[in-house]
Amino acid sequence: MNNENNDNDIDNDNDISYNDNIRPPDPVTNEQLLDNDYNYELINQTVNQTVNQNITNTTNYDETNYDQLNYNDELNKALELSKNEFKEVEDGRKNEFKSIKLKLNKILLFDRPNIFNYELILSIIELYEQCYINEYKSVNKEFNDIFNVLKTIRLTKDEYSSIKKIIVCKEE
Repeated sequence: MNNENNDNDIDNDNDISYNDNIRPPDPVTNEQLLDNDYNYELINQTVNQTVNQNITNTTNYDETNYDQLNYNDELNKALELSKNEFKEVEDGRKNEFKSIKLKLNKILLFDRPNIFNYELILSIIELYEQCYINEYKSVNKEFNDIFNVLKTIRLTKDEYSSIKKIIVCKEE
């Protein structure tokens, strides 16, 4: 029964102590549409003049920047040619080492003691194919280890010379 009294006290809207923090409503405002006195022909004429002026400015801008547009077109053509040349070089490099990579990946599975050298050779070839490096300079011991492992694989003279072209011994 005590709970019912508390509920009634809270729900009582006439109690001044609860309504002290409520702000009064905003005043009502009346809004009206624009008067009918406006001269729409004058507005339309002004808008048309502005549009015509913008078209004229755009035409003048196009004429003055014709050389810039030609330069951008030539630059884009040169970039496209450069991309194509790079792609041709990259494809040529990939084809050059395709058979070597295949042989190394097959032997890698069986020759576990030399796995470090095989992975190093494959990594060097991968970097060369992606045009990140042109040659890999190794110290004398590493160079000898790599080519001792490569001598155990049946590589053709062309394949061997291709690898020798990118893996170079650095003079100490």
